[in-house]
Amino acid sequence: MDLLAPVPRTHLFGADLHPALLDLVHLSEEVLGLGAHAVVLRAVLRRASRTSSPCRSQRTSILRRSRDDVVSPRRATFEAFLAGQQSLGPVPLFKTSRDLFECLERFGPFCEPRARLVFRQLVDAMAYLHAHNLCHNDIKDENLILSDSLHLKVIDFGSAGPANVPLHGSLGTDAYNSPESLRSNDHACPRDEDPTAPPCKYCFDPVKSEMWALGTVLYVMLNVDLPFDSAQDVLYSPHFRPYRAQVSEKAKLLLSRLLRRDPKLRWGLAEVKASGWMNATR
Repeated sequence: MDLLAPVPRTHLFGADLHPALLDLVHLSEEVLGLGAHAVVLRAVLRRASRTSSPCRSQRTSILRRSRDDVVSPRRATFEAFLAGQQSLGPVPLFKTSRDLFECLERFGPFCEPRARLVFRQLVDAMAYLHAHNLCHNDIKDENLILSDSLHLKVIDFGSAGPANVPLHGSLGTDAYNSPESLRSNDHACPRDEDPTAPPCKYCFDPVKSEMWALGTVLYVMLNVDLPFDSAQDVLYSPHFRPYRAQVSEKAKLLLSRLLRRDPKLRWGLAEVKASGWMNATR
């Protein structure tokens, strides 16, 4: 899509936006940014002349994609704001923050204690989502925001979906997609034509697929580089790239269990939390 070209409103929105939001803001056709599954436009508040742009971490609050069974104080505040019951107030973003990709590009690979601090937070976030029957489905370095004190926020839930429904076809970024998700791209699924049809043999468990993405994130934190050069390497290469930096045996063990091609043998969150590397003190 050409960033300079106007984007048809019907193509962008349909019924995705909350009706109260359309009463609140005037949406222009000026595109500020593009993601895999979303477009960011410039918006002008109708009640004031101030121009605003929903940032990535706010976008999911605006789109009608959040699940009803996930309770968040910020979501309750936003819904009350749309109903005219209270003011929205400031959104608690980090004053100084950058995504993991920017951190690694600027500072290089993380030492293991630093990577462990960040990875523990990511594992806790995934455990919370999975406990509420939700998978993010696009875990990668650019969707992980770190403050200067290494507090983590997970953003961009545009690909999120139920954790208990098998998926077919890869979502998000190929470099972080599991082998089974990439493999399913080459095969048709009966559910494409009939949503009531049972999953085909190429449908995959989104929770197990997300564990592969966690392994990729950990590898990237410790090495900066990705474990595989391409989607073809993810599918067929017998080994991932050699470690760029010195990595402990406990970290290698965890990575080898998360980056297993067979999802049945891939570790889940319980095994990750119980691993020697996660419980190391130094």
